[in-house]
Amino acid sequence: MGRAPLRGQQPSGTYARQILDRLLIDLSWASSRLEGNTYTRLDTERLIRFGEAAAGKDATETQMILNHKAAIEFLIEQSAEVLLFNRYVTLNLHALLADNLLANPDAPGRIRRLSVEISGSVFSPLGLPQVIDECFTQILDTAQAIRDPYEQAFFVMVHLPYLQPFEDVNKRVSRLAADIPLIRDKLCPLSFVDVPERDYIDATLR
Repeated sequence: MGRAPLRGQQPSGTYARQILDRLLIDLSWASSRLEGNTYTRLDTERLIRFGEAAAGKDATETQMILNHKAAIEFLIEQSAEVLLFNRYVTLNLHALLADNLLANPDAPGRIRRLSVEISGSVFSPLGLPQVIDECFTQILDTAQAIRDPYEQAFFVMVHLPYLQPFEDVNKRVSRLAADIPLIRDKLCPLSFVDVPERDYIDATLR
């Protein structure tokens, strides 16, 4: 289940590169939709394929889609080497996904140094920058030590949003980071196309 053809006979990332066009559209659209983005899948396809922004949409929605495109392309490019859970990959994912979307222009690609709150929840994430950084490193090290790619994907998708290592865009980073072991092991990447927004939010908050 979830395995691409000829697994083990092709370089890491081969399957993801074969389906890159579809992945760029589906994952960019679905992941953005989970953040309340109102672009349709067709709007997303036109933007990614032809650079045509949808009429009547806020510029931040367009930017969010384009940021996903850049981050997915980064993951595929990295898969030609050794795609790992490390600071370089994760911080770059955040920098690309958060580009031009945060009030603090220095925040993309950096561990937060201020306290944050989770809307719709009474949970208060850690506030001390040093502790956040230490826990961030621990999450990456633990994820890298897990052998099963599906368990790796689930672990990262749960623990990164719980820690909230960045000022914002944490869930987007976790969704793309969850594809790291799947792309690396030539498995079908997660696209979240069939995930209802309400179910995803409820599951994340719980």
